[in-house]
Amino acid sequence: MLEVTREAGRPVDLTKYARVSEFFENDYIFVRELDVLLADSALKLIYHYLWLRPNDAAHLAAAIDTGCQVFYTFDDELVNRFDGEHGLRVVKPGTSVSLGVPGELQELPLFNRPDDVDSE
Repeated sequence: MLEVTREAGRPVDLTKYARVSEFFENDYIFVRELDVLLADSALKLIYHYLWLRPNDAAHLAAAIDTGCQVFYTFDDELVNRFDGEHGLRVVKPGTSVSLGVPGELQELPLFNRPDDVDSE
């Protein structure tokens, strides 16, 4: 939730606050608290994947812990280096993934973004 407050190297855009807050209220978003067990899982990922940054490790550990099938990110390094690890697909938003996503979820904007969309 914190990382989407700004683009890399740019100041926070307060006009996007409501949009960002509303996004995390969607039913298809699951927010997992970072507790000591999840932090330990993230730490193990970092030790196994030495290139992995701590924030990304926490996100991936949460996705794995909750049984997430697809992790969407604009981070090319995660897409290229972590896709398929621990049974987790790591893809850019808009990427077609066949995992039996229920029809009503396929209609959500998250699953229908054009490939050329830059992160906000």
